[in-house]
Order: sequence, then structure tokens, then C-alpha cells
Amino acid sequence: MNDDMNVTLGDFVFFYRQGINPQTKEKYQYLDIGTLVNTKSSSTYTILRCNINNVSDDELEEIIKFFKEIKKLRKKF
Repeated sequence: MNDDMNVTLGDFVFFYRQGINPQTKEKYQYLDIGTLVNTKSSSTYTILRCNINNVSDDELEEIIKFFKEIKKLRKKF
């Protein structure tokens, strides 16, 4: 869910992940926030995982805006 996929090692990134838990058969949705640790495989080191199963679309937009602001602030340092 990155606006710009031209990222380098150490960049602050976030990804939307969804699927079905094979053990419980429950659907899940996560917003993972982390840093890029391998550009060839797009591997990330997850810093924070937000479970967004019961989040409305409006709330999700606010969460995304919040993390985009953090991303902007981090680039300043």
C-alpha cells in the first residue's frame, strides 16, 4: 500500500495484508508498518501490526493518513 514503490533499505513502509487463518478459518486484515530490509524480496521488518478487521472505511482512511504523516516526519530526520 505504498504510494511510491521506489524504496530503499531502511525506508519506512506500510502494507495492507489480508487472508484466512488456516487454523481458525477466520478472515484477517492487517496494516503492517515497518522498515524495508531486503529490496529484492521486498522483505520488511514489521514494527507494528494493526488488526483492522472491524475498522470502517472512514476509520481506515484516517489510519492511513496518520501513518503517511509519520512517514513524512521520519524522512525529515
